[in-house]
Amino acid sequence: MLIAPMNDATPAHVVPQDAAALPGRAAAAAGLRLARRLALTAGLVAIVLGAAQALTWTRLSAGLLRELARANVAAVPLAAVLASLAGIAGAWLMARARQRGDATRVARAARWPQMMAVVPLSALVAAAALLPRFAAAPDVAPPVPETTWICGGALIVLAFPLLVAERVLAAWPPVRLPEAPGLRGLLFLPTVILPATGALEIAAGLGAPGLAAHLTALLALLPGGIAAELALRAVGRCFLPPPPAAEARAVESALARMLAEGSRARSLAEPLRQHLGIDFARSWALAYVRAAFAPLLLVLVLVSWGLSGVALVPLDQRAVYERFGAPVRVLHPGLHLILPWPLGRLRPVEFGTVHEAGLAGDPIPDRTPAE
Repeated sequence: MLIAPMNDATPAHVVPQDAAALPGRAAAAAGLRLARRLALTAGLVAIVLGAAQALTWTRLSAGLLRELARANVAAVPLAAVLASLAGIAGAWLMARARQRGDATRVARAARWPQMMAVVPLSALVAAAALLPRFAAAPDVAPPVPETTWICGGALIVLAFPLLVAERVLAAWPPVRLPEAPGLRGLLFLPTVILPATGALEIAAGLGAPGLAAHLTALLALLPGGIAAELALRAVGRCFLPPPPAAEARAVESALARMLAEGSRARSLAEPLRQHLGIDFARSWALAYVRAAFAPLLLVLVLVSWGLSGVALVPLDQRAVYERFGAPVRVLHPGLHLILPWPLGRLRPVEFGTVHEAGLAGDPIPDRTPAE
């Protein structure tokens, strides 16, 4: 078949070059069906997480709802799923344009429709990622181990359909859906965030709520950063000329692809070199840090263990010093050097009664009668 530019004298059977470079109708239809199924899977998971987060605003007294309100456990997973849904929406628009076989429509779908689909979803990602900071519930009870296990297990189970979708994309040929590698990176994000948040929720029920809250706040940075990248890329395309139809792609995240490819290769050096052109393998500084890491870590561990032998006895206490489990002497208030833990231990005891007298004009403190 001849390939020539279309004009008034071009025969009807001649196709433009951009349209001839597009995937076939069967391949485009298969890519569109995959995009629809991905959107349905991620959308259902997002609806479940959104409904769980919306229940926290009711402030009911049930155990599970109280636990959801305490930790906002569905906020960060919801942000991760919405970030992947933003990329899926852009890929669905491109697959729909390719199915129609119109090169002009494909080039147009890579610009303004991408912004209209990606930017609102990215704004929802940012709102969900910031929700644990601004929607804390200080009036709820501490975590209950039973409910934290239920919430954490539910998040781990919800990651399973997204993991299946990510594995399907890993084996999907890019000829049918050119956005498949980028979508795999975006779906890799919730498959990591959901189990990690579930494990942190279980850890909060086991006695580490503060550590779980700090690590959850750090996890929120990943979907927030990826959503910001998607939104900036979508907005930037509106100020660029339309790309050729054969090169038109949906908006994707380089950060998400680097994370997915780095986890598969068990190293971030190759993805950074491929996407950013930075070759850390030739860096002498990183080679020095890699060689000195183990000795430095050993020295820090030994120093930290040695500092456990520096004991401070407060002014209102005294302590019995035990060496290898046997009491040796009584230490008075002050700074003392003892054997590191567990070779040496202190058993604090009360030094005496501290009496306080209020000055004139000072408010009289509330006193609780002794039993």
